[in-house]
Amino acid sequence: MTEDEWKVFLTGYSRELLADQRLRRDLPPEVVESGWLGFAPASRDEIAAAEARLGVQFPPSYRSFLRVSNGWRNANGFIRKVWPCAEVAWFKERNQEWIDAYLEPAPEGTNAQPLSDAEYLVYGEEQDTVKFRREYLETALEISERGDDEIFLLNPKTVTSEGEWEEWFFANWYPGAARYRSFQEMMEGERDGFRKMQEQREQRAVRRAKIPVSSRTNPWWKIW
Repeated sequence: MTEDEWKVFLTGYSRELLADQRLRRDLPPEVVESGWLGFAPASRDEIAAAEARLGVQFPPSYRSFLRVSNGWRNANGFIRKVWPCAEVAWFKERNQEWIDAYLEPAPEGTNAQPLSDAEYLVYGEEQDTVKFRREYLETALEISERGDDEIFLLNPKTVTSEGEWEEWFFANWYPGAARYRSFQEMMEGERDGFRKMQEQREQRAVRRAKIPVSSRTNPWWKIW
């Protein structure tokens, strides 16, 4: 996405998230009133300083995202904050013990054999989160806070022809990583996931409304 496209996307995503009363409860009033879950844009100098510190050039969609919002609130139901570029770090700097738990010994049920590209480069609903290259954790870039047992990572070992790095939602409870071709694809996926979750809630509410009040308020064995 270009910067203009990110502005449109993030403005719409903010509006949808803030329509959820449960999310609003956890946010400062001034954020709710602003209608914006992002932050001020990162300057080119701030991005350049972060890249120089890390010795990399950020992938295009992530870089243009930072130019619109230097971080993000409520990325999903698990991770509350995507870091501003000044707080981005190599995953191993803060989480070597977490990495070690995956590298030695291998988690039960994972394939100890190296994954071929045919097995690994699978995305979308057909993807198996257990089939990820655990060794890439050593070189991953941490771009969010750590939730209970989940985090957003950028993987510089898998790069598209457009220069996009693979993006991971890495979580112990998968176990493994839900992988996307880019940061942009991940954010789009998070928005789609939120919309589906809202639809499911609405459907449950409709079904519940059709159940007689007596059945909803009394256990079945008391009205049998």
